[in-house]
Amino acid sequence: MKLKNPKTLIALRVFSLALLSLTGLNITAQSDHNVTAQMVEGGMTELSNWGRWGADDELGTLNLITPQKRIEAAQLVRSGISVSLAHNYSKASGSAPTPAFDHEVFSIS
Repeated sequence: MKLKNPKTLIALRVFSLALLSLTGLNITAQSDHNVTAQMVEGGMTELSNWGRWGADDELGTLNLITPQKRIEAAQLVRSGISVSLAHNYSKASGSAPTPAFDHEVFSIS
């Protein structure tokens, strides 16, 4: 499948991250060992998915969400609630927890 709409692609990526978070994998940001630049560069090559699904692919790892995986995910549903992944930015100063979102419009004459 090829997507042209950037908003759809972003939404699919967010959905895939949310789905991964529900898999129960224990993923942490901290590590107890030193990571070298050489290790990072090696990982970038070894673990890269660029071209894995062809040159024209725009879904990337979303290709792993097959119809069977969607069925398996649907079978995990226990209640009918939905959870929004939206992040509402406030333009008002001092509103916690998100700092004010500054919006400026410039005109070039």
